[in-house]
Amino acid sequence: MLINQNAVSFNAGLVGEAGARLEQLDIVLTKIQVLDQERVRYVTRENTAPTDGKFLRSNACEVRMFAEAFYYFAGRLRSILKHKDKSCPFLSSFECPGVRDVRNLLIEHPEGQNSRAFTWSWTVGGPNGPVLKVHREADEQLAPGDRGLNVNAQELCDNLDAKLEDALHRLGA
Repeated sequence: MLINQNAVSFNAGLVGEAGARLEQLDIVLTKIQVLDQERVRYVTRENTAPTDGKFLRSNACEVRMFAEAFYYFAGRLRSILKHKDKSCPFLSSFECPGVRDVRNLLIEHPEGQNSRAFTWSWTVGGPNGPVLKVHREADEQLAPGDRGLNVNAQELCDNLDAKLEDALHRLGA
């Protein structure tokens, strides 16, 4: 649609990257769902053999790694859409507080004055998805809590859908 709108300027490279970031987010979310299902199958299996701590640690580590990748890719998508040169017309006011706060305050800059959440902790397997920095010391309460990757991903999707609908309407679609 943007290509067909000669009156609207946009940065095709950044728009293309935004599309690639959306694809990456989809792949990462699918991988996390698969890992979560594997974990649930493992812990609910009928086999009475002792639990293999190595499997559970490896699974949790992979979930954490893919969760952080989600937040980095989503953070990059957010940066592209909000770019000061308005590289994506009508999307520069896009915001996603859950993604922004987890990426900026809990992963990338925990040492900042608005965070101070250093304890390396997370949970997996809950209905809200992986939750980062879930256990905190008394002096680490300043940073906002993580509502969970599933909740934050849904917020990202809902907010982006609303902005895209508005942009399409403004472009005459």
